[in-house]
Amino acid sequence: MNQPPRVYNPKDFSNYEEKSYEFPKDKQNYENISYDFLKSGTIFRGINLKSNSGMAIQSGLDLELEGKFINEISITGALTDKNVPIQPEGNTQQLNEIDKVFITLDMPSEKFTFGDYYLNLSEGRYGNYSRKLQGIKFSSKRGNFENQAAGAVSKGKFHTNKFTGEEGKQGPYQLRGKNGEEAIIVLAGTEQVYINGEGVLRGENNDYTIDYSTGEITFTPDQLITSHSRITVDFQYSDLVYQKNIMMANSRISLLNNTLVVSAQFINESDDKNNPIELELSDADRKLLSKSGDNSESAYKSTIREDSTGQYVFQDSILVYVGKNAGTHSATFYNVGEAGKYRKHYTPDLVYFEYVDKKNPNVSNEDKQEAVYLPAKPLKSPQKQQQYHFRTVWQPTDNLVFNSEISSSYLDKNTFSAQGDNDNRGLAINLKGQYQSPQTEYGKFQVAGNFRNENNRFQAIGRNKSIEYERKWNNNVQSEQRERVVESNLKYNYRDNISLNFEGGQLRDRFNTTGRTNVDLQMNYNWLQNFQYGREDINTDLTPTLDKAWTRESIRAALNILGLVPFYEHYNENRTNDSLAADNFKFYENSIGIGNHARDAGKKNKIDWDVTYHIRDDYKLSNNVWQEESRGEDIKFSGQLNDWKTFTAALQWTKRNKEYYNSKQSNLEYYLMKAQILQRPKKLPYRWQTNFRIDEKYTVKKEKIYYEVDEGEGNYIYDSTYAEYVPHQFGNYILRIRPTNVRRPVTNFKTGFQLRYNGSRLKQYFENSIFTRFSSFTNLRLDQEIENNHQLSNLYRFSLSNIDTNWVNYYRLFQQDIDYDFKSIRGSLKMRYKSNHNISEVDVRGQEERSRDEYSLKYRGPFLMGIKLVMEMSKYNSQRESEISSMRNHDIAGLKLENDLSYRFNNSKKLNTILNFQYDEKLESNQVESFLTHIRFEFEHNFSRKGRTETFVELDQVQVTPEKSSIPWEMSNGRKEGLTFGFGASIEYKIGRHLNLRANYEGWKEPQYDFYQLGNIELRAFF
Repeated sequence: MNQPPRVYNPKDFSNYEEKSYEFPKDKQNYENISYDFLKSGTIFRGINLKSNSGMAIQSGLDLELEGKFINEISITGALTDKNVPIQPEGNTQQLNEIDKVFITLDMPSEKFTFGDYYLNLSEGRYGNYSRKLQGIKFSSKRGNFENQAAGAVSKGKFHTNKFTGEEGKQGPYQLRGKNGEEAIIVLAGTEQVYINGEGVLRGENNDYTIDYSTGEITFTPDQLITSHSRITVDFQYSDLVYQKNIMMANSRISLLNNTLVVSAQFINESDDKNNPIELELSDADRKLLSKSGDNSESAYKSTIREDSTGQYVFQDSILVYVGKNAGTHSATFYNVGEAGKYRKHYTPDLVYFEYVDKKNPNVSNEDKQEAVYLPAKPLKSPQKQQQYHFRTVWQPTDNLVFNSEISSSYLDKNTFSAQGDNDNRGLAINLKGQYQSPQTEYGKFQVAGNFRNENNRFQAIGRNKSIEYERKWNNNVQSEQRERVVESNLKYNYRDNISLNFEGGQLRDRFNTTGRTNVDLQMNYNWLQNFQYGREDINTDLTPTLDKAWTRESIRAALNILGLVPFYEHYNENRTNDSLAADNFKFYENSIGIGNHARDAGKKNKIDWDVTYHIRDDYKLSNNVWQEESRGEDIKFSGQLNDWKTFTAALQWTKRNKEYYNSKQSNLEYYLMKAQILQRPKKLPYRWQTNFRIDEKYTVKKEKIYYEVDEGEGNYIYDSTYAEYVPHQFGNYILRIRPTNVRRPVTNFKTGFQLRYNGSRLKQYFENSIFTRFSSFTNLRLDQEIENNHQLSNLYRFSLSNIDTNWVNYYRLFQQDIDYDFKSIRGSLKMRYKSNHNISEVDVRGQEERSRDEYSLKYRGPFLMGIKLVMEMSKYNSQRESEISSMRNHDIAGLKLENDLSYRFNNSKKLNTILNFQYDEKLESNQVESFLTHIRFEFEHNFSRKGRTETFVELDQVQVTPEKSSIPWEMSNGRKEGLTFGFGASIEYKIGRHLNLRANYEGWKEPQYDFYQLGNIELRAFF
């Protein structure tokens, strides 16, 4: 490791009095301590220069720290000053968070963390708290005392979404904020996802992926999502309204020879009402919030204003769109979630809002779901929440333990207002005891009891209830509802072969009393790998004459016969409610299957597999008679080939049928599949792999929004001739893409195939043979989304001519490369055919179709007198059709000749001459031709082990026939008619061992622009 840089700070010695100092005896000589803790990283400072935008300071810090700091203090951390609104992709199990900044000082008894960290607390039932924070965290352990403290700001607020899956839709499912809003950003890595109460894993090869920027979660074919899938997602999100300040303190002490542990905890979360992030509050807004009390969700500020050039008129207090500049009013619309009354409507040229009558039965559910906007700004109120928590754990003997908790909560829903603050405090108590007998030849037993009481004002600051707590008690638990729970548990184990568990309990809330019993028996012996029987009964007294009941029963048996594991599962539920007929249902599930998952420890099968057949019959109660409502059947096969010879393969295949009885719903049949095959022979010249994926999902349309910025600050310009924004390095627009509420159900099919051939691997068999000088690469990729999911064969169409109106998105890429190496001249020849076709309805304004076919021949090798040549000839055809604007349609044929000649004078100097010719022809009724001549000279000078400089001069001449005709940016490499001239220079130089200087400058004159300049200079330190 390298010593970190030292900064010299001069001091004032005018009043300095010299004193002698003696090092303490038996202590390390502090002059010999190594401070070598800087592991790696970079620091840079730079200036960007652009015409019309002045100078912009650029800086960066990216350091990794690890090592000893002083004596027994170690330091680890990551430092950066990057501030980018980019989150990692949620398609892998492990995330690489590019903006995580922290320093941790680890001492023998204390530990400090500064920066970004996860705070995870687990103190009984009410002391659970998990957040992603930014601030300082302290922990200490000295003897029997443990202390923790934290002060931080939260990057988001904690929330839970619960929803039921849709039959045959793997996603995406939209996560929403506390008020139903969709315009949220989920903080990366904070989500915990559960399906039917079981946690699942993130990742393409696991159970789900998530788009953090849009809050959309999609499940992979590994997890079949049906209308019976209960999905729960805990997450933190940012709505860019208030910053949340957090304080935490926790202390724990062990007494009586560690048999008694006492802990106390305090947590405070409060929105910083005086410093909102993007919400601007006027004095009138604050006054309105102060009067709204705890009902601040109804506080809105109208944005409707009179405007003679507006787009809307008033009709019966409703804004009606009448056209651009044709109305009497204008307004700004906000996404307010379920309280919205307007939906966003898209046209190729503009976006407007239209009123939706949610009470009208003739209005479609799709339109009602899209109506999430209001012409009003929601004035979200700042909140404050606190919780005090005390806990004791007493274990007088090895077999006996008592646990007690008392927790006090405080929730102020609007810190701007004192109205309604008399009900902010709540209290909860939890008492639990458990006894476990010693192990004997007759087995052992365990008995436990639990008493819990929560008043109707108690609001836990973290998750204090199990994921499926409502199912456990057959009760839709309200956020403010008193609960008193008494539970008991008796468990008996005989060796490792028999386990019997009995649970009983009673829950009393403000209105009802619910009793619950559960019995579970598990056995295993010899070839009987597992036998399980369970029954759960939940009964609620609604009134003296009305009840509701829920019974669940399960049976599972699995054998182990010569490594094969056949199994059978049965599960049923029956729920009745005397007061609500729609709450009654029952269903039966049966599954049979076989696999080879049970294998000897340490033994690896060449093939792992299992197959399962599952059937579910659902019934509804009609006129006191159970009638069959639907039947669902699915067959699932999964298998894995583990390094068999040169092959590796994996397959996950599911077929799902859903049949409805006496219903207007259509029957469904669909497939989920994920497969991969890979072969890597060690001695043969080829490698190949293929993959497939089929699933049912939604395609969500996106809205492209171009924001105007200063000239030179963007990367798009507007081409009025073709009514579109096109890329340009000196642009004045930036692009943001947002998901909309417009979505369509599709079958998604993806497949790919790659084959690589390397003839040089045959030299051991055919030395100096022509076959050893050939190599090739074949690549095929096919991504398709189609609405017609009843005809699976449609997914395998490769020709665009076969695509019908049911197609939503289509992308096909085919590439074939063949390379030949000339042994005598040390050159190579590459032949390539590349074809791609894309039909996209991602843009909410309409469909676009693009295609391009290209043939090319490329030579790389010596030319004359030491000159090296790279020459490529290509012929191509490009087509585009757009529903957004017919002006964007084109059919372009082109020829291109590219020459790159390089000559090296010596080891330090090199000259490149690039000469390209490109002819494009627009094959339409108004035929237009363009001819591009591109000349570029580059001179490179290398300093021995120090750096290099590079200068260039570029000329681009575009001739258009007929003259003055406008051409799309796809022609002539985006250049316009006339002369484009550019020049520039760059330098990269190493100053010392760890310091680099980089600088570059470019000047350009284009036909449509005055002369503009681009440049930057940067000093970067490496460690």
